[in-house]
Amino acid sequence: MKLRSTTPVSASLVSRASLVAMSALLAGSGIFGLASHVLARDYNAEIQAKQQEADNYNSEASRLGEMADSLQAELDKINGQISAIQAQISDSQKKINSLNDQIKKNEELIKHNRKAMGRILADLYVDDQISPLEMLASSKNIRNYIDKQEQRKFLKKIH
Repeated sequence: MKLRSTTPVSASLVSRASLVAMSALLAGSGIFGLASHVLARDYNAEIQAKQQEADNYNSEASRLGEMADSLQAELDKINGQISAIQAQISDSQKKINSLNDQIKKNEELIKHNRKAMGRILADLYVDDQISPLEMLASSKNIRNYIDKQEQRKFLKKIH
């Protein structure tokens, strides 16, 4: 006959199962311990870093805004100068037009005066052939005679 052991078989199975459970528990706690350590983040440092980044962007935006304001002021100044120059150009164009009109009027006056001068010279030529007594007799009145004599003196000075 076979002798049986006094230790139950189930006890060794229970002890093995408990050892496996304990080792699994220890392994699991080690993993969870590492996981909690790995997953723990320093949110305050990240917030400060992001706040610093936002502050840098805000200061850059402020600097660029000041630059834009400065450039806009310069552009406004240049536009003012352009307007002033355009006003001067407009005034100059009006003066040019006025002077051109005066030139045309003076050219017409010169043409008229040339014709008048031609008549006067022709009259003087004819009057040079006439004696002063004949001139006085042919004049309508003394005033007309005196005017002709003054014209002759004046033209002789010019000529």
